[in-house]
Amino acid sequence: MDFKDLQSGLPQIDIKDKNLPLISIQSWDALIKANNPPYLFTYANHIVRLIKREKGEMSIDRLDKNKLRHELARCAIFRIFKNDDFEISLPPPYVVDDMLAYPNYPLPRLSRIVSAPIFSKEGKLHLIPGYSPSTECYFNLDSRVQIPDVPMHPSNGDVSQAKEKIGELLHDFPFSGEPEMVHAVSLLLSPFVRSMISGPVPVYIIEAPSPGTGKTLLAQVLAYPSIGMLPEAMSEGRNDEEMRKRITAKMMRFPRYILIDNIRNHIAYSSLASAITSTHWEDRILGASRTVRLRVMSTWVITGNNPSLSSEMARRCVRIRLDTGQEQPWLRNPEGFKHKNLLRWVKENRSRLIWAALVLIRNWVSKGKPSPADKPTMGMFEEWCQVMGGIFMVNGIEGFLGNLHELYT
Repeated sequence: MDFKDLQSGLPQIDIKDKNLPLISIQSWDALIKANNPPYLFTYANHIVRLIKREKGEMSIDRLDKNKLRHELARCAIFRIFKNDDFEISLPPPYVVDDMLAYPNYPLPRLSRIVSAPIFSKEGKLHLIPGYSPSTECYFNLDSRVQIPDVPMHPSNGDVSQAKEKIGELLHDFPFSGEPEMVHAVSLLLSPFVRSMISGPVPVYIIEAPSPGTGKTLLAQVLAYPSIGMLPEAMSEGRNDEEMRKRITAKMMRFPRYILIDNIRNHIAYSSLASAITSTHWEDRILGASRTVRLRVMSTWVITGNNPSLSSEMARRCVRIRLDTGQEQPWLRNPEGFKHKNLLRWVKENRSRLIWAALVLIRNWVSKGKPSPADKPTMGMFEEWCQVMGGIFMVNGIEGFLGNLHELYT
């Protein structure tokens, strides 16, 4: 491409007199003009850009001085006038420094990247790939996913089909009671309605009396429809300080799920308890003198065998207990399972599982988002209880929060 073709149509910024406020404003204007559709955002008090990883996965890349200069050089022409002519210049370092020093970047705010449709705070379904200001989410749609039409007012038949599809997903798991299965459905729905819950959400604890019961598999198949991949597990910290660092490092990577798998220690981390009940997480970056403030939008999941909980953690947990009644559950005959390779079935049926989750939620939205009047609730998670309780009430699903007393005991 010829250089003249490259610069045609780009804003031209005169830097001869080094009027820093004016040049910075012009540079921001050029950057904002080029950011359509948005690929530059504000996240955790930083300027970030979207980049595609392997297999089409989207992630963020923080812009330092060099990367911001790279973007500026492609959205504006910096020049110095000399003798009725001008010379092309590089974006001046003092302009880059000034832009990075802005207290509030004039760019769209990004809260998370999603790979399935989600509902906004107002109950609008974000179906179009790309950025949505109402959810502050970027929807990165996998071209292989073809979601059937989600009706504005689902019929009884639509709801029955949705419940049947989710029931097929959960068929082979040995839930110890009805509330356990309902909470598993809640875990499946959680990422799709997270923007409708401005407050915190509890942690789902998937437990069993012995290994080999299917705890990790359940966490994986419930996460796959919304995130399109298996969730990366985070190991527990040896102490609270290490757990705090792991939480911060994890949350810097846009986690839709935070899975702490096969926890063995007594669960009494004050940092974990604080993160679960916070709308924003603030911490110092490891090896740096700066802090970050991150919006907490993740779904929390812990798995373990008969885990021991502090009272502080117990009231932040929703229990999903699996129990086969066998001493060696890993020796169960797979011939008796409805799906001998459940992960493969979930991958093949991801579009229908997404549809099923969206139908149940939209059925609740279409009826005015009613809240259950006489159902159990959890302190600190009242808004989550209203949303999930309302969805289950409208769709005729009983048992939500029916095992709280057992968990606390």
